[in-house]
Amino acid sequence: MRHPFFAGAALAFGLTGIAHADTVTRLAQVPAGTACHLSIPTVDTAVRPRATGFRNEGTNSVFAICGIQDPVQGAVTDATITFYSLDNALHTFSCTGVNGWPDSDHYAYSTKSVTAASPVSGAPLVFVPADFGGTGTMPNDGFISITCTLPPNVSVGSISMHYSKDIGS
Repeated sequence: MRHPFFAGAALAFGLTGIAHADTVTRLAQVPAGTACHLSIPTVDTAVRPRATGFRNEGTNSVFAICGIQDPVQGAVTDATITFYSLDNALHTFSCTGVNGWPDSDHYAYSTKSVTAASPVSGAPLVFVPADFGGTGTMPNDGFISITCTLPPNVSVGSISMHYSKDIGS
């Protein structure tokens, strides 16, 4: 004997069509106070992590390195590091992004310049797949690190990446 509920449910599901998978863009973001440190060890206490960023409050430029890991391997569409001027002056400097797994012998490098100008409006420096010789998503998926010559009175606010995630149907 057929049950009327099952027949109605089958008809209802049949009318809804086929379920399709969907992909959404997500943002992974890390505060610079936890993502960055000095690239060349020193006892310089003028450069330090703070709740408001990784700040160079000293009088000399330093090498700072910040990193973030791809949460979904092979799906990163960009990586961004954001800077702030602590003294409202213009500070132009260079950063080198490195894309690739440690010990993989597959690294890609890209150097870009950025100008930090404000303590409240961040200056984003964006790395995209084309900067590392890729298309669509970052090649050599895995880790992204960015090393900068951080001038005095400049703070790194955060490092982030957009990535695609399959959320099913």
